[in-house]
Amino acid sequence: MDNPNNPNGLEQIDEIKKMNQTETGYYANKDNKIRDFILGLFGPVVISIFLMSILTKLSTYGSFFLEGYYFSAISIILFIIMLASIYVSFRKKRRYIGIGLISFFILPFLLFGACMMIFTGFN
Repeated sequence: MDNPNNPNGLEQIDEIKKMNQTETGYYANKDNKIRDFILGLFGPVVISIFLMSILTKLSTYGSFFLEGYYFSAISIILFIIMLASIYVSFRKKRRYIGIGLISFFILPFLLFGACMMIFTGFN
């Protein structure tokens, strides 16, 4: 309070208000957070279905023959792309897409574990 430039302490109050404000920028409201999380959770499924359906159509029309290792190679490439997109989403400050992608990887393991607990018991 002895500061001659700020006799009323208003500067400290302004700093406290700035600290207590909600997020600004892209995530100013909850709709954007939910939209990005759903995009991260279901986006890889939609992209994978789209790419695999195109490759299946191409292999049935005889333009080139796809064997099992082509599909596994495409799956590995998609996995690497998803890992890179997790990194990019956190770097671009759109972390809810990254959280959705991480949930996309973790959720099947959690469901499998829950089913194993139900079917085999808690022994």
